[in-house]
Amino acid sequence: MIAETAISLVLLAGSGLLIRSFLQTMRVPPGFDPHHVLTLRLGMSAIEYPKEKAPLFFRQLYPPLSAIPGVESVTSGYPIPFSYDMTSRFSIAGRPADTSDLPVANRATVAPRYFETLRIPLLKGRTFDNRDDLNAKRVAIVNEQFAREFFPAEDPIGKSIQPDFVEHGYKPEWYEIVGVVAGIRTTDLTDVPKSQFFLPYEQMPYWPQAVILRVSGNPYAYLNSVRAAIVQINRDLPIFAVNSLDDLMVELTGYARFEAGLLTCFAISALLLAAVGLYAALSEMVTRRTFELGLRVALGAQQGDVFGLVVRRGLILAAIGLTVGLFGFVIFVRIVTDMLYGVRAFDPLTVVAACVVLLLVSLLASTAPAWRATRLQPTEALREQ
Repeated sequence: MIAETAISLVLLAGSGLLIRSFLQTMRVPPGFDPHHVLTLRLGMSAIEYPKEKAPLFFRQLYPPLSAIPGVESVTSGYPIPFSYDMTSRFSIAGRPADTSDLPVANRATVAPRYFETLRIPLLKGRTFDNRDDLNAKRVAIVNEQFAREFFPAEDPIGKSIQPDFVEHGYKPEWYEIVGVVAGIRTTDLTDVPKSQFFLPYEQMPYWPQAVILRVSGNPYAYLNSVRAAIVQINRDLPIFAVNSLDDLMVELTGYARFEAGLLTCFAISALLLAAVGLYAALSEMVTRRTFELGLRVALGAQQGDVFGLVVRRGLILAAIGLTVGLFGFVIFVRIVTDMLYGVRAFDPLTVVAACVVLLLVSLLASTAPAWRATRLQPTEALREQ
């Protein structure tokens, strides 16, 4: 009984920590508004849509998508938040560059209204617009983490960077920084935003884009209308990877949710086993001590005295188990510390709550045998001896 109670405390308090950590993770602001956003990919082959034709397709696609009732904004980008990060090396104009040790940052290619659609705050300068095409001056936007890391004591607006795309076979070009936006969390809500720069898709149309729509209701309710708009331009174009950003954010926290759920199942099982074990142990005690209990009643013991005797026995076992369990919990939290976010490993509220739950369960498990003990008739109990 002591072992079962101790294990129950460790699992119950541990699952409480993981659940609170998961809830804290879900409350972390990603840096933009992921609600009411639909994303999808288009199966555009490089043969049918080479880099010269792909931007024209998207220019033709945006107007019919924007005309759908309830669609507030349309854009595209790659990669989208909550999918994965894409990194690139780069050089900074006016600074010596060692080609074997260039700085690295996350990179994304985005269309006009990308930051407005995702509601990423603009901190300085401007965002991309339709003027930033293949014939215009090359421009880039960086986030505040990029500006802080690579331009700590100067204004990044007007500075130039040269992404290193040599491994992809592309000619390197200088991109002038024209804006600074707030940082966003892209692949891990528990991690701080990483340094990132953005390039206009029409000036770097080498990677497939994901269509992004901000709508006024349930994102999936607009899917048929979006399909119809795409079919008007190319009826044979496949659509895949349809998701809302809310669902992608939930998937991003799936591992933490699985850990918390699994440990909770173990904790509930251990709690039930402890309750059944305590009930069985006390029932056995009442059976073995029937003569003694009958004798106590015959000598003047009240029902409350007998009831308290049995319940105290159960609570003493539970208290010893809780004491042992607290030592086990100290060892356990050292293992799960790296899994926690926003919660202290030795969180007193969680530990106290787990102890209270176990005491209540122990009290309930002790009540039935104690009540049965109070119903013993002295003459029948003495006759059994």
